[in-house]
Amino acid sequence: VCKYDTRMGTASKPVWTLHAHDKPCCDLSLCFHPAAKGLLATGSLDKSVKLWDVSQDQPELILSKKLKTGPVFSASFSPELAPFLAVGGTKGELL
Repeated sequence: VCKYDTRMGTASKPVWTLHAHDKPCCDLSLCFHPAAKGLLATGSLDKSVKLWDVSQDQPELILSKKLKTGPVFSASFSPELAPFLAVGGTKGELL
């Protein structure tokens, strides 16, 4: 996962790079709710979801959780309930 400053144009280099998981990261979600601004969720084939604080210069891991969903293919914050995160995986369960 990389953060770019798009104002720098196409030659922009990453502001930071996040090596979030041991296996490929399949989805990410940024929380826009005022109570949890700067909260990023990543989901991966390693069957885990991680929450990151990306409001500062460098991301900081807040929580890492292995789930019983199988590999995680979808992670999405609720736009109304912060920081409520829905996660879906290969086992067909939604947490």
